[in-house]
Amino acid sequence: MVMFSMHTLSTLIGAAFPYVLSKTLTEIICVVLFLGFGAFMVYEGLFSDGDDVNFTCKDNNVNYRVKMREKRLKKNSEIIQLA
Repeated sequence: MVMFSMHTLSTLIGAAFPYVLSKTLTEIICVVLFLGFGAFMVYEGLFSDGDDVNFTCKDNNVNYRVKMREKRLKKNSEIIQLA
């Protein structure tokens, strides 16, 4: 949601505001938005629980184990069929 709003605001500022506002005011607005979104992302990175990262890592680990197990079972079944 933040990325969508940041994209929308930057598009509006880049396209419409220079014609309506002075160049200096447009630059100040851009700097404030840039710093605001940057501070929000830094704050979120420092003080988040990290649950999203843990779930992603656990999911990847489970998927890897399942793929490796399937590969072993397939290999074992091929060996049994050859015998």
